[in-house]
Amino acid sequence: MEAVLASLEAGALHDAEHEIEEMLAGTAEPALSMDELHLQLALSSIQVHDAPDAAHHLEHFVADADEQERESAQRALEQLEAGDGGEAEHTVVELLESMEHQRHHHD
Repeated sequence: MEAVLASLEAGALHDAEHEIEEMLAGTAEPALSMDELHLQLALSSIQVHDAPDAAHHLEHFVADADEQERESAQRALEQLEAGDGGEAEHTVVELLESMEHQRHHHD
């Protein structure tokens, strides 16, 4: 997706089209799970001070999260609602690191 966005921003529509085709064909290697993708998108939104968008991504994450992950994401949502983006960012980063650690542990 980042490569597609970069191509679009550069006006390279043909390249973007090929990258999207690869994604649809399933040949692009997803480095992140969907859960992690939602968290990364939430983190990006927090960093640009778009709390509603961050909350949207966190809610998607909560829908599929296990109990422990859900608690952390709910805490991040509460921090966002309280206007504390810095704390919410910290919570999401910790959650991502914990998920990454678990993934490497299972491999």
